[in-house]
Amino acid sequence: MKTLTKAQVIKYIKDHGEEGAFEWRATINGVKVGLCKTTIILYDEGYKFPAFHKVSLNENGTLMEFETNKGHGAVHYNIFDGDMRAYSEIADKYFKVMEGILNNA
Repeated sequence: MKTLTKAQVIKYIKDHGEEGAFEWRATINGVKVGLCKTTIILYDEGYKFPAFHKVSLNENGTLMEFETNKGHGAVHYNIFDGDMRAYSEIADKYFKVMEGILNNA
């Protein structure tokens, strides 16, 4: 299993993007992302990524959960309803970006 912290994700975006006036922009796995300080967004849609501390690929090489630290210890949570990946366009873009970073970092 491969895991990256949010700081490593931010570094990847900066390393593979270009700096704008107050932000960084990059295209990862075909999806445009923006970075303003520590906030990662889908650039064209304006949606913020779910809050997370780190992300991991499962044994099949796909991202199913973001991990966050809340209260005592780490809490794993699925950002969408149910156990399966949501079929929304926004959800798909979140996963495409993170899978692209995790598979190439």
